[in-house]
Order: sequence, then structure tokens, then C-alpha cells
Amino acid sequence: MQRDRAINSRLLHLVGTFLTANGVDFEKLATGCGIDLTISRLPEGEVRFADFLQLLETASQHMGRDDLGARLAEQLPLRLTGIYHYLTTNAATLRDEAIASSQYLGLITNAYTASFSESGGHGWVTFEFRNDTGSRKQFVDLQVAAVVVRIRQIIEDPMMPIRIELERPEPLALATFERVMGNDVHFNAPVNRIGLQQRLLARPIPGADAHLFEELQKVGSLLLKLKSREDNIVETLSDFIVNALPRGDATPEQASKNLNVSERTLQRNLAAANTTFSKIIDETRQRMALHFLADTETPLTQIAFLLGFSELSAFSRAAKSWFGDTPSAIRKRSRPGFSDDDGGSSGPEPVSGVSD
Repeated sequence: MQRDRAINSRLLHLVGTFLTANGVDFEKLATGCGIDLTISRLPEGEVRFADFLQLLETASQHMGRDDLGARLAEQLPLRLTGIYHYLTTNAATLRDEAIASSQYLGLITNAYTASFSESGGHGWVTFEFRNDTGSRKQFVDLQVAAVVVRIRQIIEDPMMPIRIELERPEPLALATFERVMGNDVHFNAPVNRIGLQQRLLARPIPGADAHLFEELQKVGSLLLKLKSREDNIVETLSDFIVNALPRGDATPEQASKNLNVSERTLQRNLAAANTTFSKIIDETRQRMALHFLADTETPLTQIAFLLGFSELSAFSRAAKSWFGDTPSAIRKRSRPGFSDDDGGSSGPEPVSGVSD
């Protein structure tokens, strides 16, 4: 069974150092997010992705700054990521580096994926996150900014033009993003990605060792195979639910057919994982709601649909039970100054077909 989505504890240690230096009680904040701080002292320890996301978002709100992730990216050392670092710095060209950084991302995290493609005069590294991860603005800012900084360090060109497209709304601290990433940063994009001008993709990586890169690829591919296992039943079921909610068929019956198991087997596996179908639906909806409310400008009516509610009013009541507030209030708290135009009042229940 696959381990929970996680990130390396070294990143937690760096975040702790940064927050402490900025007057934040890191230990109290991390403990409140369910993080065992002994993990931060283990070189190969892992932190649950959901807990780490919560830590960054909570720290951002605590500090009253929406540029925490971008500022953190400036503090990351180039050699943080072990074999992944040596793979990407020994690729022959910028194109090879972009391909390798996407292909071998699984060596350092299973929390998200990346892919490389070329179109429209650019080579694009696209970061792909699941919609049920919860609010992730600061984490995405951190990862995208870190990749941009890293590429410019590797290529030894701090002024290299890179286009950045972020799913998140435009931040209040725009100056930080332009300082860290450059002035070609765009917000409210459909995906999170960086674009490298196609004419620059053949630029050689200074100091790259072709023989070492070839050997590292063999090791990296082997390690990826060792890390690859069958999905955890909860992860697989959550994937199904995300896609089934808008269709109104997020039911045990449909889930069993999708997973090619009997309903009894599904229930038995969920019981072994100490959970239930209805609990996973509820948790998946909560994480999706936090993501769409805090990280995007998706209209509330559309969010309600994506979460499987027939009307906005039902979503509003669910949000109050989950978070103690309405969707509009949650978005306003996460996004000061932003105003929705489709409100939320009382009304019908979730769409039929979403069942316990």
C-alpha cells in the first residue's frame, strides 16, 4: 500500500528556521497542524502533505502576508534534494533539465506531479495537483518559485526570461513575486506552470557531466520503481469521488464498479483503514472546498456543482457545518478585498446519487 502523500522533512526544517527568524512560534504552529516535530530532525523523514499545506496557510495568515511561499523559495539551498539535484544539474541542456525535473519528481515527493511539453514557442513545465488537497496557495508559490530560482541558478543566468502562470489570484504582495520570479508572472491561470522560451531550451547546463547523468538516470529509474506501489484504497476512492461528485453518482455501488470490487469488499477495506465511504466523501468535499475558495476565483455556484450540491444553499449549509462559516465569509477571510457576486442562502440538499 502506498504511503500517504508526503514531503521530505528537510523542507519542514527549513520552514521552521524561516518562521522562527520571523518571530513565529513554529513549534506551537506545527503542533497545532498535527505535525510531529521529531520528524524535522530526521534527514529522510516525511511529513504528511495535508499537514504541511495547513502549516503554510496558517503561518501565512498568522503573519498577515500572502507571499510566504515566494519568500521561502529564496531561502532554499540548491542542493536540498539529493540525487534529484544531481540529476537535474547534470542534464546536458535546459530542455533535458526540464524533462528530468518532471520525470524524476517522484524521487522527492508523491504529493504532486509535473510534466513537460512544448507549444506556443515555449517549453512548459506543468505542475499537477489533486483538487482534494485543500488550500495550497503558499505551497504552490513555494514550489514554482523554487523551480524558477533553481533554473536560473543552474543555467547561471539570474535574468533569464521565464513565464510563470499561477492558478492563484493576484497577491497583495505582488512586488515579492516580481522580485523572486521576474515580471512575467500571471495569475488566475487554469494551471500552474512555467514557460521556457523554445529558443533557449538548447542552452547547455554549465558543468554538466553526460556520463554521470546517464548513470544517475539508471539509479533514478530504479528508485522510482521501488517507490511505485498500488494506490491506497482511500487515495483511489478519493480520486473516484472527485470525478463522480459533479455527475451525482458518488455512491458505494458506482465506486465498487469503478474499483472492480464488490461493495462488501469495498466496505471491508474501508473498515480496515478505519474509515467509511461517507467520511471520505465529506473529507474530500472539505479539501476541495478549501482549495477552490482560498486558491481560485471559481464562482461559488460552480464550486457547489463540483462538490456535488444541486444548489449553492446546500453548499453554504455544508460549509457552515465544516468550517463554522459561509463560503463567502471563508473566501473573504482568505482573500481580503475580494467579493463574490453569487452569495449563498438556504435551499435544497446535495444532488441525488451522493450517498453514504
